Amino acid sequence: MNRKIIDQNSIEHIFDLAEKCIKSGNRPMPAILIKDNKIRYQSYDEVIETYYPTMHGEIAVIRKSCSDLHSLSLRGFGILCFCEPCIMCCGAIHWAKIDWVAYCLSQTKLKELSKGKQKPGVRDYLPLGKRNLSIYGPIEEEKAYDIATHYNWVQNSVE
Repeated sequence: MNRKIIDQNSIEHIFDLAEKCIKSGNRPMPAILIKDNKIRYQSYDEVIETYYPTMHGEIAVIRKSCSDLHSLSLRGFGILCFCEPCIMCCGAIHWAKIDWVAYCLSQTKLKELSKGKQKPGVRDYLPLGKRNLSIYGPIEEEKAYDIATHYNWVQNSVE
């Protein structure tokens, strides 16, 4: 992992956001956008709260930042996600032209918690877009897994 891109403060921040999500009844799937080693935007998974099945943390933070910046391009930004992005979020990351993606909890570990089906990971999807995009993760997965165990994935499943 390149610590110049993803510092410990950003990792601790994503963990704090995940814990806040759980306390507020949301899925612990926040995402933050980083540029020049600073957190510029953050959001969380709004699926349950909005009854909007595609409002994952990655989609929400991309939507918010593009709207604020009046731009369809987030070149120069990286995205740090608590959970490894799904195929839909990988598409959003690609189309927003984000430079790098990092995540803490892998799809494999998420499957263990949710008892759902195994989903492919970012390394399966993002290279298909043929962009030069760096992928980091999982990062501190044991700590992320510990945080994620405090959410009832099976009872709160949206599948």
